[in-house]
Amino acid sequence: MSRKTISDNKIYHIWKCLETGEETAVPPTFYADAGTPVSSETGDDMEYIRTEIEEEEEETGIAALKDKNLTEVEGPYECPHCGGHFSVDTTFLDQVQEDISCMYCKKNIKIPD
Repeated sequence: MSRKTISDNKIYHIWKCLETGEETAVPPTFYADAGTPVSSETGDDMEYIRTEIEEEEEETGIAALKDKNLTEVEGPYECPHCGGHFSVDTTFLDQVQEDISCMYCKKNIKIPD
């Protein structure tokens, strides 16, 4: 069996007051400062229920690119020579120029403002 280290801020231990059904989620670091959770309604110690891990939702397409800060895409544009459609990384346009080569017909085109 292998183990994987997971950041404490992505783990939540779920505790429940068996009398009222009240639940609370606390990170592992909570216990060092406060002990075990108590019910806000009864003042009794809550019972340990389960552990949960916070997972990031996986996005696709342009949203995934923006979240990973890889590119900021602008477009779609259409090549006036061949009609090919494409999008362009705006950081490239800001840093270089607005003339690019069409990836389909290889002719130089100017990206409109």
